[in-house]
Amino acid sequence: MQFQINSKELLKVTKLAKKVINKKSCLPILTCLKVDISKDKVDFSCTDLEVSLIISVPCLTEGQGSFTIPLKAIEGPKAKAGEISFKCTEGNIEIQNRAGKLSIKGENVSDFPSMPYDKTPYSLAEDFLEKLAGCLPAVSTDESRYALNGICLRNNAIVSTDGRRLHVFKVNNPDVFTVADDSGIILPSKSAKVLLSVAKLADGDGIMAGINVKANSKKKRKPTKVKEPTRITFQAGNIILSSRLIEGHFPHYEQVIPDDTKTAVKLNNKQLTDALSNSLDYLSEKNESVTMFFNADKKKGMLDIYTHNTDGMGRYYSDFPFSADNLVKSFGFEINPKYILGVLKVVNDDEILIKFS
Repeated sequence: MQFQINSKELLKVTKLAKKVINKKSCLPILTCLKVDISKDKVDFSCTDLEVSLIISVPCLTEGQGSFTIPLKAIEGPKAKAGEISFKCTEGNIEIQNRAGKLSIKGENVSDFPSMPYDKTPYSLAEDFLEKLAGCLPAVSTDESRYALNGICLRNNAIVSTDGRRLHVFKVNNPDVFTVADDSGIILPSKSAKVLLSVAKLADGDGIMAGINVKANSKKKRKPTKVKEPTRITFQAGNIILSSRLIEGHFPHYEQVIPDDTKTAVKLNNKQLTDALSNSLDYLSEKNESVTMFFNADKKKGMLDIYTHNTDGMGRYYSDFPFSADNLVKSFGFEINPKYILGVLKVVNDDEILIKFS
C-alpha cells in the first residue's frame, strides 16, 4: 500500500500533531501517527490518551491498510520538496521526496489506542473561538484545584478563573453544554489550544460539536438518572478533535461579580493597551504590578499609570484622559498589567467601560 501527499499538506499535519503528541511519552506508540489509507484519502491520527486528532487528506492512493510512523520521521520534509511518497510493505515504511529516501520501521499498528468519536450535530457561534481564546489567560495551573485547570462551557457563557481573575464571555452555545447541571462542562486548556490551531488550518467554515454523555443512577427514594458528560468532539472541515472533559464542578461565577457598581469610567482601548504593554519592560520580580490612579475632575479626568522604581530599572509613566458620570473623588490601586492585557487582546471596541464597586 502506498500514497502520495503534497509536502504542504504534510506540514499542516505535523504542525497539528506536534500540539497533541507528547514526545516524552514512555509509550513509543503514543509518539507515532497512525496512517489509514483508503481510496483517494489518507487519515492521520494521533493521541495522548486525553486529546485525540484525526486529519483527513485527499491523496493519490494505491491499496488500503494501516501503519504507524514516528512523528519525528515526517517532520523533516519541507514545503519546497513537492510531492512526497509513502510506501509500506510488511511493516517497513519507505518515504521518498526530491531530496532522497528514508526507510524506517513503525510500531505495531494493533498497539495504537482506540479513538472514539461522537457525532457533531451542534453548530457553534461565530465568535465562539474568539471568546475561547479570551478565556485562556485566566485558566489556573494549580493542580490542587483541578476544576479550574480548564474553561467552563455553558449554554450562555464561556468562563475561566485562576482564583485571582475571572474572564466571562457571553455567547449563545447549544443547550447540550449544560447537560449535567448549571455548572456546565469543563474543557481542558490543552484541548482549547489545539482547537484554536485546528480552526486556523482546517478546510471549511464553522465549528461543529457533540458531547458524549453517560447516565448514572443515583439511589434515592426514587431512582433517578443523572447525565454526566465525559467527552466532547469538535469538527472543523476535514479535521476531528476529541477531548476528555475535566470532572468536577466549576464555581458559580455569578456570585463573584458584584452588582453594586458605584463608579464607572470610560477609556480609550488603544491608549490603555499601549500604556500597559509599555509598562511590562519596567516591572521587576519583586513587584509585577503597576499603579493606576484616576484623578477626578468633574466628568473628565486623567488616568496616571506608572511602575515602581525597583532594581534600578527606572520608572515608567503614562497618562491619558478618561470620562466618568459619577466620579466624585480621586482613587487608585495596584494591579498586574497582564491581567488587564489578557482581556484587551480580544476586545475590539475603541472604547471600554471599567466598573468599580
